Amino acid sequence: MRERLAGLLGKPLRVYLASTGAGAGAQNELWNVPGCSSFFAGATFPYAPKATARFLGFDPERYCTPEVALDLAMASYMAAFDPKEPGKEAIGIGLTASVASLQAHRGDHRVHLACMTSKAAFARNLTLVKGVGAAARTADGVLADTAALELLLAAAGLGDTRPYEDATAGARLRFFERPYFDARGGRAAPSLPPGGILFPGAFNPPHDGHFAIAREATGELERRVIFHITANPPHKAPLTIGELLQRSVLLEREDRLFTEGDPLYLDKARRFPGHPFLIGADALVRMLDPRWGVDVPDLLAELRALGTRFHVVGRLVDGVFVSHEDVLAHVPEPYRDLFVPRGGRWDLSSSALRARLG
Repeated sequence: MRERLAGLLGKPLRVYLASTGAGAGAQNELWNVPGCSSFFAGATFPYAPKATARFLGFDPERYCTPEVALDLAMASYMAAFDPKEPGKEAIGIGLTASVASLQAHRGDHRVHLACMTSKAAFARNLTLVKGVGAAARTADGVLADTAALELLLAAAGLGDTRPYEDATAGARLRFFERPYFDARGGRAAPSLPPGGILFPGAFNPPHDGHFAIAREATGELERRVIFHITANPPHKAPLTIGELLQRSVLLEREDRLFTEGDPLYLDKARRFPGHPFLIGADALVRMLDPRWGVDVPDLLAELRALGTRFHVVGRLVDGVFVSHEDVLAHVPEPYRDLFVPRGGRWDLSSSALRARLG
C-alpha cells in the first residue's frame, strides 16, 4: 500500500481525511509516505460525539451512517481546499464505523466511506464479519484503513472507481439540509437569525470591497450581515456542490447562507418576506432592467407588499460610478422609499479579480 500511496507525490493534490470509530491507521499510513507534505493537508479523528459535532458544525441524529460519512467528506473537502493553491485539487475523505470491541455490540459492524472532490462525491458501505475482542478489533481497523486509502487512490486517479457509487446528488441534499454557516463554524437549517440583513451575490471570489461594505453596514445598521449565495444564479450554470463548498471556505469568517430556486431578487424577497437586503447599485440596475424577465411595476408593487427594503451602496457600472440616487431617478416616486442609500465607495469587482488571476 505504501508504494501505491507514493504515487500521490506526483499529483497536484491537497488531501484531508476525517474518520471516527475507525480509520486512524489510514492517517498514519499517509504520514509515513516521505514527502507527504506535498499532498497531505491534514487529518482528524473526532472519536467522541461532541468532537465529531464540532468538526461538522452540528449534531447528527446518528453518527455511524452513510449520511454522516458524506458530511465528514464535505467538511474534509473544505479543510483541504486552499484558494491560495488554485492548481491543486482538493480531496476530502470521510469515514465513520462501528467495529469490534471487547464487548459484543448490538447491530452490524460496518464501515461507511465517502469522498468529495470538486466534481463529484463517491461512497461505499461495508458490512463486516461480526467479531469480538482485541484481534477482531484490530482486523476491523485494518479493513477500514485499507478501504479509506483505496477510496483516496481511486479519487486521485490511481485506483478503480467502479466499486463506488456516485453520491454527488446525496451530498448536495445533505449540504442544503444545513446551508447556513456561521462565522464560528456552526451549521444550521435555512432560517435567518433575528436582526440579520442578507447580502446577495456570487462572491466569486469575495474581495475587500465586499467585506468593507458588510462591515460598514454592520456598524450603521447594527445588523448581522449574512452573505447570501444562490446555487442557480440567473443566466449562469448552477453551482456544483464543489463550488458551493469552495464559496463557503472563501467566506469562512462570515455568516453565509446558500439557497437554490431563487435566482432573482424577487424570488429571494418571496423566500424571506420582510427581511432587508444589502446590494450594490449595479445589482439594483439589473433588478430594474425588464430584460431580466420581470415586469418592473409589478416587481415594485410586490416588494412593497412583501415588506422588502434594499440598502444600496454606490458601485461602478460599465466603468461609470452609479450612486443610489442615480438609480432612483428611474424609480416611480411611490416606491423610492424601498431603496435606502448607504455610504462609502468600493470599486473592486470579482470579475476584475478573476481576470487578473487568469
